[in-house]
Amino acid sequence: MIKSIFDAYGAVILPAVFVILFILETKFQLRKRVMSRWKRIFINFIVSIPSFALLRLMFIPLMVWLAYQNQQWHFGLKYLYESPAWVKFAIAFILLDYSNYLWHIVHHKVPLM
Repeated sequence: MIKSIFDAYGAVILPAVFVILFILETKFQLRKRVMSRWKRIFINFIVSIPSFALLRLMFIPLMVWLAYQNQQWHFGLKYLYESPAWVKFAIAFILLDYSNYLWHIVHHKVPLM
């Protein structure tokens, strides 16, 4: 079910979000460019192809499988406290976002990543 939802909506939503973010980055730069725009786009595109392929083929199915298994295992923060579903969702979203941020920082600090 999740795979069909992701395939049906994700195929439309992800490119739309990409285009919107690309336009916003062009209009509201956070820092001065040190490389030509098209060279940077080309390098990012070459690096992103295997990343997106691995994400779609390995990481997303693994995360969906773990989510299903976790319903049986009852493992994680969700099962440590009682609160409304929206509170649990908000906490999970914030923790996921923060862990992605830390992963991003590690990629900039560790040379081999």
